[in-house]
Amino acid sequence: ESQRGLASVLSWADDCGAGDPGVLQIAGEARALQCACLVAEGIQLEASGKEVPLSGVLAPEPVAASADGLHTQLYDEAGTLAEHRLPTRHPVAALARRLKAEGRGRA
Repeated sequence: ESQRGLASVLSWADDCGAGDPGVLQIAGEARALQCACLVAEGIQLEASGKEVPLSGVLAPEPVAASADGLHTQLYDEAGTLAEHRLPTRHPVAALARRLKAEGRGRA
């Protein structure tokens, strides 16, 4: 649900255009929150180690997936988002990149 809300904010920001510095600031914070949500969900899944139902946000149809692989997928998505959409020195970006790299190291 949080991802949908953030996607709505980002869509609104795109509709506003790049001329308003306040809108750009809001969009940047929304991207950071989007990345943080992915990281938090990955951490929760990794800690639980259980099978979890995937919502329609992550998959077109509800399916069960092992938390073992899904958390790595979430870290990868967060790392990619951080690399392309967040400032390099942002703390969430640094964490997302590190978790993505660690996930690849385990694979």
